[in-house]
Amino acid sequence: MIKTLFVSLLLLGASAAPITCNAQAPTTEEVVRLCSAAPRLNPEVLKLALTAYHHARDEGLDEQEILTIVDYTLPSNIPRLWTFDLHSNTVLYRSVVTHGSGSGLLYPHHFSNKPGSYESSVGLFLTESVYNGHVGYALRLAGLEHNINDNAEDRAIVVHGAKYADPTFIEKYGRLGRSEGCFALPTDVYKPVINTIDEGTLIFSYYPDDYWLSHSKYLET
Repeated sequence: MIKTLFVSLLLLGASAAPITCNAQAPTTEEVVRLCSAAPRLNPEVLKLALTAYHHARDEGLDEQEILTIVDYTLPSNIPRLWTFDLHSNTVLYRSVVTHGSGSGLLYPHHFSNKPGSYESSVGLFLTESVYNGHVGYALRLAGLEHNINDNAEDRAIVVHGAKYADPTFIEKYGRLGRSEGCFALPTDVYKPVINTIDEGTLIFSYYPDDYWLSHSKYLET
């Protein structure tokens, strides 16, 4: 069963509807299977994520066959994070997730690799170890893309939980709170997600950033 953190139906109905996976013809059997498992995920984002994932697998990364996709074209008041088990073609988690305070309010529009920007970063990340720090139980990330997200460790970009990522915050403000660039998750789901994706799985953070799309080695076809 998918462990999903849903916002209220009222908030979901008030938000702009994302492109459904069935809205465009998938091109591979893998995309077809995953579209069926995640019908609210934009198929073009899914295709790019799988391209990046398989390039990383060719480099010997991710033996667990776990891929997390974050679609930052969506607003923060609807679920925009999916964690897939690519071995079984299932969705393990679907959740809301924050973006950085420097990236925007309801929708993020600005992305950066610079320390002190408080902006989210796009690109492919590799999960590392779990630790307890000033944000509590958290998961370290390594940015795999040069000049795109490779300052993630220096910026302390991690996965963690936060009360400002809970649905109650959305009910009050119409959006999630914002992080310093981290992927902050609701307090009732962040530990299971972290324990599922830690130690060498991949996170694909998407926004149609022209520089990244044209320079990423992981998106080459």
